[in-house]
Amino acid sequence: TPRSVVVDAPVSIGNWSPRNYSHRYAGRVTLTRALAKSYNTVPVRLSKRIGRKPIIETAKMAGLQAKLLAVPSLPLGTNEVTVLDLTSGYASFANGGKRVKPYTVLEMRRPSGEVIYDRKKHLKMEPQQTLPPQLVADLNFMLNQVVLAGTARRANLGFTPQAGKTGTTQSYRDAWFVGYTAHYVTGVWFGNDDFTPTRRATGGSIPAMTWKRFMTEAHKTKVAAALPGIALDGRYARYMANNQGDIDIPLAPVVNGAMNDPRQAAVNRQDGNGPGGPFTFSTRPERDANRRTWHGMFSLFQRRERPKTVRHNWAGRLSFEPNRKRRSRANRNARRLKSLFDSR
Repeated sequence: TPRSVVVDAPVSIGNWSPRNYSHRYAGRVTLTRALAKSYNTVPVRLSKRIGRKPIIETAKMAGLQAKLLAVPSLPLGTNEVTVLDLTSGYASFANGGKRVKPYTVLEMRRPSGEVIYDRKKHLKMEPQQTLPPQLVADLNFMLNQVVLAGTARRANLGFTPQAGKTGTTQSYRDAWFVGYTAHYVTGVWFGNDDFTPTRRATGGSIPAMTWKRFMTEAHKTKVAAALPGIALDGRYARYMANNQGDIDIPLAPVVNGAMNDPRQAAVNRQDGNGPGGPFTFSTRPERDANRRTWHGMFSLFQRRERPKTVRHNWAGRLSFEPNRKRRSRANRNARRLKSLFDSR
């Protein structure tokens, strides 16, 4: 489960000993944190416990078509797969565990305009449920933490639920990010065609930023919607209000009882066409006044010039150094107050 405790510590299989990107180990952590921070030793340790064959079988159930070899580094994704194949596998997570088959042709017409092929009409098979929905929901929750607090923070859209995972191969030859929302699944790969190393490109850098830029444009006409395991709650509405001012965006229908939530007081109906219509997010005057008051309080704890302590060194010359303990205490108090304000 996402709260299961695992151990991030040195592990070896024969003569091979994987290491973390930071060359450090975190010890006992939750499975969610291990995935969010991309601790390499954890999946390898788990593969020793459950075996590599179940990993390959699960990957096939998710939709991967590539041939996977049961090598020790299998849990780290060292097998060769295409961007399309990997993105198709992640689509099953966005689809609640239903395997999808990628396609490129939507429709074929004759020069006269007659439709000779329409994928929607010819495709009669419903997506097959190959993964347990509850396990997929748990996985989506963990992959969401990769974006919120892990290696893919640069891919955080903010205005809709999302999930994804970064990937960086040895010697920086490949940098990946595959992410998804309720509407789109997108995979981004950066690397050199001649298999030479990049300039230390990682999945959380340029691939994540490219993914965010593309998906931001792709969602301009889409309605924010929940993913299995990731609810559409008020934080996304607050993100839009706090980061872009008063803007019109489409929202998913309001759940029963949500209109009784005091937080909905900042959401004003514009069209009266029922749930799902445009909303305008605006901050109320009293909220702005409170915000200014809080920010005034924060300024008391911001870093600023402080009197320096005068000390004499062994040679008799004067030396100056700031009071680090006092400054550290002030910064810590500022962070606590900000987290308290953000949680309200």
